[in-house]
Amino acid sequence: YMTFKSSPIHKKYTFSPQQSQIPTDMVCSSCKSEYVIFGISAMCPYCGREDVKILDANLAIIENELNSDRELRWTYIDVVTAFQNECQYFTKDAKGVRFQNIDSVVKHFKKSNVEILEGVDEQNLLDMRTIFEKRHAGQHRNGTYDQKYVDALGLDPDIIGQKVSYSKDEIVSAVKALVVIINNLRSIVT
Repeated sequence: YMTFKSSPIHKKYTFSPQQSQIPTDMVCSSCKSEYVIFGISAMCPYCGREDVKILDANLAIIENELNSDRELRWTYIDVVTAFQNECQYFTKDAKGVRFQNIDSVVKHFKKSNVEILEGVDEQNLLDMRTIFEKRHAGQHRNGTYDQKYVDALGLDPDIIGQKVSYSKDEIVSAVKALVVIINNLRSIVT
């Protein structure tokens, strides 16, 4: 014999520190559902379709985060995620593509004769690569520079073991590269 006593359910909404608390109102291009996204996203939560409008909103979110009190390291993650989402959106066969690796993505699109880095400023691309590597060190190396980071960017090994530093200027520069890459990808479908 079992008894059950009902009580009210209290929902408490919290935001993970990784997720931006800056809301973005969206209307899906496919199913016309209205929803709000917090942070970087790629798909409508109702129909599951990817939406270019969401990808555009991701850039606005990154820009807003630069003017917020959110830690910069989370914005580095968002830049990498925005790149990943955009590239996946325009990829038909993603087998073997590591979307958090710029060289892997460049190689993938070259197979289709698409030069995603065409017109990207050299310094902006270097800052974008730096952001990818710092994100990796922050996520997988306890926030310290390691040999992989030094090798990837050709830096002095004396920084190995030091804490990763973050910069708004790197983000602004990397986003400039990201915008050019996005425009190159979108030229595929126009």
